[in-house]
Amino acid sequence: MPPPARGCFAFSLLAWLAWTAVPAQAAALSPDDARHLLARAAYGPAPGELAALQAQGLDAWLAAQLSPAAGEPPALQARLDTLDTLALTPLERARRFRAPLKAAKRERQAAPEALREARQAERELLHQAQAARLWRAVGSPHQLREVMVEFWADHFNVYARKRTVGAMLGDLEERVLRPQALGRFRALLGAVARHPAMLDYLDNWRNSRPTGQGGRFGGLNENYARELLELHTLGVQGGYTQTDVGALATVLTGWGLPRGWPDPKGPDVDASGFRFDPRRHVPGDKRVLGTRIPGGGVDEGERVLDMLAAHPATAHFLARKLAQRFVGDAPPEPLVTAVAEAFSRSGGRLDATLHALLRHPGFWAREARGTRFKTPYRLVVSTHRALGQLPEDAGPSLRALERLGQPLHGRVTPDGWPVTRAAWLNPDAMARRVGLAAASARGAQASPEAVRETLGEPFGTTTLAAVAAAPAGLRVALLLGAPEFQQH
Repeated sequence: MPPPARGCFAFSLLAWLAWTAVPAQAAALSPDDARHLLARAAYGPAPGELAALQAQGLDAWLAAQLSPAAGEPPALQARLDTLDTLALTPLERARRFRAPLKAAKRERQAAPEALREARQAERELLHQAQAARLWRAVGSPHQLREVMVEFWADHFNVYARKRTVGAMLGDLEERVLRPQALGRFRALLGAVARHPAMLDYLDNWRNSRPTGQGGRFGGLNENYARELLELHTLGVQGGYTQTDVGALATVLTGWGLPRGWPDPKGPDVDASGFRFDPRRHVPGDKRVLGTRIPGGGVDEGERVLDMLAAHPATAHFLARKLAQRFVGDAPPEPLVTAVAEAFSRSGGRLDATLHALLRHPGFWAREARGTRFKTPYRLVVSTHRALGQLPEDAGPSLRALERLGQPLHGRVTPDGWPVTRAAWLNPDAMARRVGLAAASARGAQASPEAVRETLGEPFGTTTLAAVAAAPAGLRVALLLGAPEFQQH
């Protein structure tokens, strides 16, 4: 079947399944194939999943993962139902902690206690967002979606400790990243651009036409425009210039938050937390990447987002990032090219893009297996899954991530957490990982034999000999601390 014409995007995932070549070694999954797939496209196997994947087959597994069913297993859903802030809108979230904070600052005598209460409300909003992410990564059968939620959270990174960002993170993941993690990139890009967490983190709420009056809205702010080009779309080698950054900043003037946040008034109130203010927008035509953008208010920004999402440099930049995440630090160029072409042909459909990646021979290559060094986040999540353990309290795992150097939502810079071996492999980190293995094994219900069966026996003779020689109470810890488990 020939590939669809470049301009035709209205084809189904089934068409991609028929057109994309299936690697021979992936057509019938061996135990090693199944282990490799779950190590990369999931957070490692949970009890029984390796056998279930082999029985299900690659086609059925991919179809289910790329079009996940609604809902979660009862045990996980019951845990999520205890989080009463997940469904709050951004404005409701702002009222939950910003309004008490503003009141506390007005009431000077009562300020210390009121400030503590406001800060506690903010911490609770963030903690519930973190717990929901961790629990889903461990317990959801929709593993590829959860892997992609992490990918997009790094790609569109925001730092939880800046102003209102931490309070908004739950909405960003629940309403934007997770529902659109496997959809169209353009829709995801636009939703992130309008989200208050991003508007706040990269300061576009301050971005305004110069007024000569100073204050919060005293002129252009290029922070978001620069990262939109460098980190979210084209990449640093994507062919843009500083002139393009400045022009894009003018396009995005007026993209901000409602007046009176978090108690907005007037007809321009948007429950999502976005407001376009035409009075702060630079009028007139602009030119970005050599293309004339006719003056048109908020539509200027939408036109540029259309252009960036469809740009060949964006396709290549995203393809390389995905290949690094799923295949290796230096992925083969034929794989990157194939993934970029799938992205472009499909009009930026992420399910089609991932299908092309996971069916490419480069993904299944023998030399690519077991070579990735787990990030702290992947290590913590895969440990819970290997033990068949959905933690009742997310707190210990979140604190473990801090000790391991990857606090959830704690990356200060907008580039997101790295995934390379060099970023995480060092003697101090290994000592902390051994401590995590020992702590996780204490109280674990799984036996060493059950852990080995769950993981599909990836361990070499040296590890197995050490485990056999160790006291019974240390054997699970040795398996979780072994080099074979630290890699995927």
